[in-house]
Amino acid sequence: MIIDNTYFVRGLSLPVDEIASELNSYIVSLEPEILNKILGYSLTKAFLAGLETETESEDEFTEFEGESFEDETSIEQKWLDLRDGAEFVYSGKTYKWMGFANTEKKSIIANYVYVKFTTETAVNVTGTGAGIIQKENSVKVDNRQAQVRAWNEMIDMIRLLHMFIIVNLEDYEDFEGENFGKTNIFNV
Repeated sequence: MIIDNTYFVRGLSLPVDEIASELNSYIVSLEPEILNKILGYSLTKAFLAGLETETESEDEFTEFEGESFEDETSIEQKWLDLRDGAEFVYSGKTYKWMGFANTEKKSIIANYVYVKFTTETAVNVTGTGAGIIQKENSVKVDNRQAQVRAWNEMIDMIRLLHMFIIVNLEDYEDFEGENFGKTNIFNV
């Protein structure tokens, strides 16, 4: 997985301690889904395979004259840039693609999972965070405002990603991502 439960903070706050297992299942299933949509199948496949290089080589060591050296097999810079972010120039202006994984804990993947999770489960979003619906004496809260905000924030991140890819198309020639549109609470 590229992201984990720690991405569900601030505007994407969820009761992670109470729903960790279910949320992890959503991340595992929805991460490749959104990547396929925004990058295309071929680029997603190459990207995930490129990231596998890192995990395969972490524990590999080469022995030379009795000393161990870490294997120099490493992840390609283009995959690091896609995962971790990079600065780029588009139409003469410098931008920063934040990546799918970063220290700010902001990610297209997290926003997508948040919207899907809060739509499909019994989690209510309130002004002070999110909680699980308690059936007894409970009142259903409308999650649409929080979902719309998360969706529209995701759309802005996707547009930045697509600008980054267009500038670096020689590295990401298999790009076939879809465009998404913003929404409102009326779904129009």
